[in-house]
Amino acid sequence: MQAVSQHLDLPRLRESMKVQLVAASAVELSRHKSMALQIAGAVASVLASDKVVDTAVTPDVILGMHVGFDIGFGPDQPIFYFQLGSAWFRP
Repeated sequence: MQAVSQHLDLPRLRESMKVQLVAASAVELSRHKSMALQIAGAVASVLASDKVVDTAVTPDVILGMHVGFDIGFGPDQPIFYFQLGSAWFRP
């Protein structure tokens, strides 16, 4: 667990994931005509994303994941690929 904490900036990762979850929720909520539903959903998504991400993004959970990364080189610039899960893993 110490190695995970040394190599990953977990607070920054958590914050980034929260922002992405709230943004994805906002896109989905914007499809509803009810402004009240949009506002309630936005508040709920902020509160839920805090709890979910804080609970899920821990060294213990990360160590139990099937995670990989790769770097690809194209004509314009290199790209970093991050893969979560495995095509061969079945629960």
